[in-house]
Amino acid sequence: MTKLLRFTILAAAVLQLAFAQQKGGPLPIPDPISIPAIIASGNVVSGPTVGPDGNAYLIVTAIQTATPPVTTTTQLICVGETSHTINWKATLTGTFFSAPALGALSTGGLGPIFLTTSEPVVVPLANASSTPVSANEPKLVIVDVTSATNLTTPPATNTVPIPANTLSAPQVAPNGTVVYVLAQTSPSLTTTGTTPTITPGGATLYGFTLTGSPVISVKLF
Repeated sequence: MTKLLRFTILAAAVLQLAFAQQKGGPLPIPDPISIPAIIASGNVVSGPTVGPDGNAYLIVTAIQTATPPVTTTTQLICVGETSHTINWKATLTGTFFSAPALGALSTGGLGPIFLTTSEPVVVPLANASSTPVSANEPKLVIVDVTSATNLTTPPATNTVPIPANTLSAPQVAPNGTVVYVLAQTSPSLTTTGTTPTITPGGATLYGFTLTGSPVISVKLF
């Protein structure tokens, strides 16, 4: 019975997030459902991505709460090839992180690590009829691994907001000087009086330097 209850709760959460991709508006939920309390815990791991230094880089998200809303903590973790242990952890802010993409220095060593995070609007699971939580701007996350020395000195991070609903995983150019991100916006519906107007979605390819400065912006549609 406990496993079935957990499965039902997780399935409901997945369905909510799947239909929560359009930023900035309430979600159409036909039948409000009230759940008095939720206990959720666990970890989600993605990766590994292996760098030219031989180390493995993974994303670990810890989910823990006894009452809504569900809280999460996400970290980028480096596991050393020679140390056979965790070299450092970088705590990240955001939701729905991509797999890490690794940059390279001109000297041949590991450069910055890039991730993207998408931020949908989410209705609190405890009360499906309540007001949706406002979404944050999706962003490119840049992790300066050269500033990391050990577990007590994590790498510095920088973020670049990107106007969109969802972002692709970043891709670093072969020459190692530009990181590309595809940004997509969802169609939106507005009503003036009784006349509805649909604004089509779009897609834009962005290019940034390894420090996050814009290089290109090409609207695809």
